[in-house]
Amino acid sequence: MKNFILLFSLVLFFACNSDSKGTAQDGEDTTAAVSTNTPANATPPPAPANTSQAQQKLNATLTLAASSPALPKGQVGCVSVTCVGFVDLVSMQFTMKWDKNVLQFQEVRGFNLPYLGAANYGAHRSAEGELTFVWIDNSLKGVTKDDGTAIYEVCFTGKGDSGQASPFRFTDAPTLIEVVHKSVREVNFKGIDGVIKVK
Repeated sequence: MKNFILLFSLVLFFACNSDSKGTAQDGEDTTAAVSTNTPANATPPPAPANTSQAQQKLNATLTLAASSPALPKGQVGCVSVTCVGFVDLVSMQFTMKWDKNVLQFQEVRGFNLPYLGAANYGAHRSAEGELTFVWIDNSLKGVTKDDGTAIYEVCFTGKGDSGQASPFRFTDAPTLIEVVHKSVREVNFKGIDGVIKVK
């Protein structure tokens, strides 16, 4: 009887081990059966082209030149801004700067573009010597001006001492420089600075 129990125990032990191996083999077979349709060394498809990439600039330049007036201390004088290469433009923007210790901003006048007025100028930082500017041709047809045409004036009171001078510059901060043609392509910009003297 003891031998039968021992024999039965041995048979049961080997039977359990056999079932465990069979289960593991079944799992291995199932894993091996799983496959992918993409080879390991397959080349990924090319990324789509960036359709939002900015178009190339036109081979054209807008030049704005500031005059260089002299004004007595305490009196008003104006810087005239003239253009060259103003052809079929629909928008432009930039910043103008000067020495706040020499000049005090008064007004902008002499508007000579369609849809241009005082509202196109940001004078909120004029006490710091900055005047921002944004103009848009609302018709989007494009505006052309003869070379040498004055398109606006910026007026100041001389507050510095006699002999002092301030540059009047076109810059890209805080409002970035940008000029756009009616083809919706950007145009190069060249600013010619002026110098205002207090006499």
